[in-house]
Amino acid sequence: GPHVDSIKFSGDLVAGLSLGTERTMVMTKDRNDGAPLTENRVVEYDSLPERYEFPLKRRSLYIMTGLWRYNYSHEITRAIEPAASTSRRISIIFRNE
Repeated sequence: GPHVDSIKFSGDLVAGLSLGTERTMVMTKDRNDGAPLTENRVVEYDSLPERYEFPLKRRSLYIMTGLWRYNYSHEITRAIEPAASTSRRISIIFRNE
């Protein structure tokens, strides 16, 4: 489900290499689990959309840092098409700590 990777164990950069079946990445604002925001970052954060959805194509790489790393929860949804739901999804995750 939706989550923010552990601040203590994951560092300030999380990257994922998505292999196998195409899925959708959903990013949703989540100030509760994120790092505290400075005053100027609050203004930037408040101007961003509540939710983003984008395709994780086969062999794609995504990188989360800054506001995206700490102040948005993320999840990778299950496939909508029945044939794709039985296909394997493999993610290789990289963290800088």
